[in-house]
Amino acid sequence: MRPPEHRKRTAERTAQPGRPDGVNRPANADTATVVRTSPRSPLLRVLELWFLVLVPIYLLVGTARSALRSDTIAYDFDRAYLPAAHLVVHGSSPYGPATRAVLSSQTAFVYPPIGAFLAAPFAALPDHAADIVVTVLAVIGVPLILALVGVRDWRCMGAAVLWMPTFSAIHLGAVTVVLALGIALAWRWREHSVRSGLVLGLVVALKLFLWPLLIWLVITRRYKAAMIAACSTIVFVLAPWIPLRGAGLLSYPHRLSLLSSLEAKRGFSPAALLAQAGVNWSAAQAVGYALGITLLALAYRRRRSDASVLGLVCAASLLLTPILWPNYLVIMLVPLALLRPRFGIVWLLPVILFGQPAIDPPAWEIVVLLGILAALTLPAMGILPRRRPQPVLA
Repeated sequence: MRPPEHRKRTAERTAQPGRPDGVNRPANADTATVVRTSPRSPLLRVLELWFLVLVPIYLLVGTARSALRSDTIAYDFDRAYLPAAHLVVHGSSPYGPATRAVLSSQTAFVYPPIGAFLAAPFAALPDHAADIVVTVLAVIGVPLILALVGVRDWRCMGAAVLWMPTFSAIHLGAVTVVLALGIALAWRWREHSVRSGLVLGLVVALKLFLWPLLIWLVITRRYKAAMIAACSTIVFVLAPWIPLRGAGLLSYPHRLSLLSSLEAKRGFSPAALLAQAGVNWSAAQAVGYALGITLLALAYRRRRSDASVLGLVCAASLLLTPILWPNYLVIMLVPLALLRPRFGIVWLLPVILFGQPAIDPPAWEIVVLLGILAALTLPAMGILPRRRPQPVLA
């Protein structure tokens, strides 16, 4: 039989922290360090339940009731996508004249026609019913985004619904929730070239500013998926113009250029901030583009981490787009969920944006939004440390 001292030393060498079969004790320590997660207090649990469940439900219901009374529910969908869907169903072009008067209305359909065709099934419903269905689907889509990438912490789902960008996307019936769902699916199917490539191709075709997502596939050496995504983007953008007999195709680049000239300075981009500070518009745009390209370069440096590359590419997309609206930040849900699947303070930062105007913000509000975008990007940069269980003395 082995002496007791030998058995004790063997147990000390083989014990694993956090396992029931032993404790990792230093040989000459008087006390053991045990890694435990401190249980949340009952008061904290009540506060979490109130703030992350009851408050989002109250705000969602209250906002929906107010929007129904004022006929502003799913505003973007009702004013832009649904009329375009009715037009394409009858073989007509969804685009009006490419003039400043039309594009300044904030209700003109300015997206690739694939969006109108995807909205076509809702044209079979009464307009009010279609708006309600879109709003309900957007609400369901938010927790679904997190579930697709493996988040099981209900507090994260409650916080995501509480984000001001999320509320904005739901209230507007914006396509942003669909885009985030597509990115989540692309991540889930990232090892399946055809599926991930087709999904990303559709996402980019719906919102062209998300083209850097193709770079994510290249950096992570998914070359086949990148090729499929690039080709499918071209198909999804151009093919819907066939039944429209090419109406609006040749003038589409001019339409986007005119829209950018009208709305870029009214958004939340770095260029819009610098323009308010008196910087020449071309120089301000160059700064924004430089920031986006810097993040793409950093994504290559972080290429060993798929999730980090995705987060940096998503942030770069937001910096490279000429027009940045608050609801676009919803796409950052996906990389944040991958890199921080447990609830923490970073999940609450976008709540600060509540009360911000959707357009024509003052400079300080642009600073706040860009600061929150930077904070959401820090986990992908490897700067924000992961929260670890605190050691306690046994």
